[in-house]
Amino acid sequence: MHPSAFRSAIARPEVQDGALGIGLLLVAVLPLGIPGTVLGALDGPSTGPIAILLQAAQALPLVLRRRAPRVAMFVVGAAFCIAEITGTTTGAAGVALPIALYSVGAHGRRPWITAGVIGAMYLALALTLLALGSPEPPLGFATFAAVLALPWTIGRFVALRQASQAGRVHQAEAGAVRKERVLLARDLHDVVTHHVTAMVVQAESAAFLPSDERAARDETLAGIGRTGREALGELRELLGALHAEGAGAPMQPTVSAAIDQFVTRLREAGHQVEVHEDVPEPVLSADAAAALRRVAQEAATNALKHAPRTPVQVEYFREGDSAVLRVTNALGRARKPLSSDGRGLAGSAARIEQVGGSFRAGPTSDGRFVVEARLPEAVR
Repeated sequence: MHPSAFRSAIARPEVQDGALGIGLLLVAVLPLGIPGTVLGALDGPSTGPIAILLQAAQALPLVLRRRAPRVAMFVVGAAFCIAEITGTTTGAAGVALPIALYSVGAHGRRPWITAGVIGAMYLALALTLLALGSPEPPLGFATFAAVLALPWTIGRFVALRQASQAGRVHQAEAGAVRKERVLLARDLHDVVTHHVTAMVVQAESAAFLPSDERAARDETLAGIGRTGREALGELRELLGALHAEGAGAPMQPTVSAAIDQFVTRLREAGHQVEVHEDVPEPVLSADAAAALRRVAQEAATNALKHAPRTPVQVEYFREGDSAVLRVTNALGRARKPLSSDGRGLAGSAARIEQVGGSFRAGPTSDGRFVVEARLPEAVR
């Protein structure tokens, strides 16, 4: 057997529990002089087939202590009761009783009902032993009951602690799923809104071209086609990231390339664009660069929707220890406040803040609208 397969086999709970039961039986059967659990102190056999049978009936059911803890508990308990009533000494096999009690507390369902049944069984055993002339005083039976309740109590504590930890893990996983859904919705919003807005603006601008400007019309239609293909490409990347398991993230354009893309889009839609770029690549982490690319897309979308065919100024530069992207255009109709639904400019602000940067968007005193994102170069 391959070592890894062997380690996997012995790590299985039923294998470990079976080894525990067999080991306990061997210790009980071998003449090692280990004293057993004695409750009623009645006279009976200490060796022989009956003693071995009762030892096996106590030790071997431990193989079920996690898979079927109540079955293991009642078989072990019944064997223990028979051994006490007949006065049979089972030696180390008596240790199986507290192990079974712990297991039913830690792994059993309806633990309080099971505890009530066990308590009733013990009371019946104590009364039977007293009726058979056991020299054990009532206080001794009460003390033994308290000792047996201890492993069950420890098992219940372990079960409650594991349940609490599982609840926290479930809440964390549910929170992570909700977060991923928000991020996916934000990405879909950015991709669809940006590209579809550009296509609509380009299509509408084509209607105003003179009938004899076939070259301009063809260029506009080609621009719509390019925009549509880019949208499909980005949507495929998003869907690929959802289905990829163990694969690396898809290749993304640099921030400068993303700026070039949206500048081209603005110019195709009739905007006069002035670009000032002074940030060598790369300066940001992948997450920070992705956030900045989305900000560039959102700024371009807003210019296309709210201030068509107006001059746009794009600046990408280093200021102190930060990389700054600033897009300024005529105010147009972009007087709406930031939305609070996680989309648009509000979504851009959340992206930038998540990677340690700052974001602002709004009108300026000279009648323009500015979108600015700052990300420290130290973000890695």
